[in-house]
Amino acid sequence: MQSTPLSTEEINELCLQFLETTTKAHPRYYPLFDTLYRTGMRFEDCYSLSRWAIVSPQVVTVQTAKGSDIRTFTESDINPYLWAAIHAQNFSYFNFSYSTIRRYFSLAFPIPNLTVL
Repeated sequence: MQSTPLSTEEINELCLQFLETTTKAHPRYYPLFDTLYRTGMRFEDCYSLSRWAIVSPQVVTVQTAKGSDIRTFTESDINPYLWAAIHAQNFSYFNFSYSTIRRYFSLAFPIPNLTVL
């Protein structure tokens, strides 16, 4: 059975529904998922504190996990809680594994015929 690709609007709506669910059910995960949604970053880029560099009080950069690209973000791009963690150089609150995040995503917001890599 071949599934129909989702439109950009449908994907956006699913993401917003997921963020709403996360806010209510598991607020600890919300800052990370909110930042991923706002920036389009991969989990690996956002999660690894060693990839982040503070350029100024209003600007941070992150080196991507795939390749040598460096992305620049301002405070408005990043969730406020994650922004504070970056500036404090402390991700202890966000200390969960990639497999935990994958499992949470697939259990909290199952989408038929969607493979989470």
